[in-house]
Amino acid sequence: MLFFESFSGLTTTGATTLVGLDSLPHAILFYRQMLQWFGGMGIIVLAVAILPILGVGGMQLYRAEMPGPLKDNKMRPRIAETAKTLWLIYVLLTAACALALWFAGMPAFDAIGHSFATIAIGGFSTHDASVGYFDSPTINTIIAIFLLISGCNYGLHFSLLSGRSLKVYWRDPEFRMFIGVQLTLVVICTLVLWFHNIYDSALTTLNQAFFQVVSMATTAGFTTDSIARWPLFLPVLLLCSAFIGGCAGSTGGG
Repeated sequence: MLFFESFSGLTTTGATTLVGLDSLPHAILFYRQMLQWFGGMGIIVLAVAILPILGVGGMQLYRAEMPGPLKDNKMRPRIAETAKTLWLIYVLLTAACALALWFAGMPAFDAIGHSFATIAIGGFSTHDASVGYFDSPTINTIIAIFLLISGCNYGLHFSLLSGRSLKVYWRDPEFRMFIGVQLTLVVICTLVLWFHNIYDSALTTLNQAFFQVVSMATTAGFTTDSIARWPLFLPVLLLCSAFIGGCAGSTGGG
């Protein structure tokens, strides 16, 4: 069980065999969340900082991990510097996510743990009910937004940090397709759920649709409600969207 859980975390798969998370010690829960966080960007650090020192073809793996508009150009003269910058972006996003969740009312421990799993797009939670434990539309929205950010090519985030304008995102065709797919799925799910009167209000319907779509389509796997209540067409659609996943060079699957 522990072997499976560890590899699920390090590979940011998010599958789990543990039950009773609410009663586990915080130390175990933190270690579990931290595994996903290290797994999220570990491969890039390995590829661009360690392997070249060993004389292994790190640049080839680096380009495989960081395709898109910057794939044919080194982001820094030294690959190790690039790895440090990518980790800086990763840490800043994690801190911003944790603070946003804390300000939204999530306890500090849960905020840190869920920020680890969100930025890594892993899906581990500190509660059996996942994000649904908090029953907060604001928390749902914050997590979904940071999943979208982390589902983008980190090369684009690098460009922004290097002084480029926000237009660098929209110039990337993969980013446009990624956002377009998310918006289309949100609209479809919202309309179908509203038509079937699954939730009481339009805002709740939109919030649930937005969160579940982004969580599934980025391969995070967080949940706020049982989609067994949804028309069968929607879970199948979201399962198919997971095959697309996040952008290349992101922490998402697909």
